[in-house]
Amino acid sequence: MSTERLACMTVDLEPDYLSEDCYEVLLDERRFARFAETLQDRRVPLSVFVVAKMLDQALPVRQRFGPLDAEFELHSYSHDPSEPDSVREIAGAKAAYRTYFGRDPRGYRAPCGFITAPGVRALAAEGFEFSASIFPSHRRELGFDHTALPLDPFVWREGERDLLVEIPFAVSRKPFVTATVLKLSKLDYRRYALLRNQDNALKLLGDLVDFLKGHGYRFTRVGEVYDRSRARHKELPRVGLGHLERTTYKPPPRQADALASRQALP
Repeated sequence: MSTERLACMTVDLEPDYLSEDCYEVLLDERRFARFAETLQDRRVPLSVFVVAKMLDQALPVRQRFGPLDAEFELHSYSHDPSEPDSVREIAGAKAAYRTYFGRDPRGYRAPCGFITAPGVRALAAEGFEFSASIFPSHRRELGFDHTALPLDPFVWREGERDLLVEIPFAVSRKPFVTATVLKLSKLDYRRYALLRNQDNALKLLGDLVDFLKGHGYRFTRVGEVYDRSRARHKELPRVGLGHLERTTYKPPPRQADALASRQALP
């Protein structure tokens, strides 16, 4: 019996890269329309993990992503990597989500993938059903090595208690050019890395979707992956929280700190 191949396209809806409160891409109708057209032409639904502060700020979240057949889950309240999954961040995000959507969220993605053992416990206590925070890779610059974790959905477990399902994801950083990126020094490697494929970013995205569809993948939303995982919950691997308790994350510098450091150079 063959297994259906599923693919998910997710968006972390947060402040523009290297900024704390700028949303150029979201607010630029023409630029966002190009992105939307790439997915609509290929009938690709989206799963959007939104920073809940944006909901309180009345930004056009639903207006932009609703036509893309998007589902919405949470990506913390303020997207602070030093506090990715605290009780305050989780509870505040859930409250903002409930006010905006009129229902409780099911899923959570921690900023930078910085999910912790206390964070998993807090998510379970708040009634979340799944996390999509683990990038199963070795990111030395961010302090984590999750290569030993399963690539498929698994269950976080503590003692004899199942806490919640984890849905691991790969990540691609190909942001649109924004003012904060253009402010980077020409000697900063990030400027080259972020700008080198700007003219081809949407073409590459479309090519990826076409490639996966050509190999028999059906695009769906993360919610369906979770529902299917829940249906075979007893078969999912169990992973103890000990792995997270041994993980120490390295938050990237805040933009203000990075600018101050650069200005201090002789």
